[in-house]
Amino acid sequence: TVRIYSYLHNKRKADLYGSLPIGRSTLFVTKTASAYLMSIIPTLFFLGVISIITVCTGNSVISELSSMFLKICLGTLASISFFGLVAICCETMLNSVLMFIAVSAIFIKGIIVGCFDGFYVGIFKDSIIMNALNPLAAYDGINIIYWLIFSVACIVLGAFLAKKRKAERAQSAFAFHLPCYIIKVLVSFLAGMFLGVLFGSVNVLGGYAGFVFGFILASVPVYIIVHLILYRGFSKLIKTSIPLGALIIVSCVGVALCCFDAFG
Repeated sequence: TVRIYSYLHNKRKADLYGSLPIGRSTLFVTKTASAYLMSIIPTLFFLGVISIITVCTGNSVISELSSMFLKICLGTLASISFFGLVAICCETMLNSVLMFIAVSAIFIKGIIVGCFDGFYVGIFKDSIIMNALNPLAAYDGINIIYWLIFSVACIVLGAFLAKKRKAERAQSAFAFHLPCYIIKVLVSFLAGMFLGVLFGSVNVLGGYAGFVFGFILASVPVYIIVHLILYRGFSKLIKTSIPLGALIIVSCVGVALCCFDAFG
């Protein structure tokens, strides 16, 4: 997948593909389809071989195998379509990979258990916040309609941005200002909620104050780190920090309304 979208991150390749008699949106959709087929066909082939062997040995696992096929197809579609959208927004291959990991890895189920053995993870495992924007969660096979809509939305938005994207932006930090802001705010929000809810749930500083402390402690450095990745330095850090301040205020007020039961 990374290799297929690499044409977006090299000026010579961008110029070459731009000279072909095909629309940029059509090219992007075609590349997405190629990435999906090249990923899913070998996987399904070997899974099919395993399935045949399993059935021939007398094990009745048809329902489990059917569920596994669905999960693999759905998860792969969501992951590839999301990576394609990220690749359109970022102008280097490294930035694309880092942004995909930043958004996805935070959500991997079981990460809390791995760090805090025995810690209650119900609030993390089934949380919409932890799963809604994480394409890896599609491999669980639940909310099929949602993940289909998610995948189609990523492909459509990617195709639209591909048409607007300037070829000369290749090998710079990012192509569009708005997606850059969204990525920085989203990743900071996720990191802040992760540590904030963790601190609040173990009653650090009395609960809500622990959430605020944890949210700021995680979101601020993460925002700076993502800024360094996208801008390759501290350029415009102060000027672009207004969304971070707004994020902290909105998140803390929203959680306060929930914690103190303001609406009865």
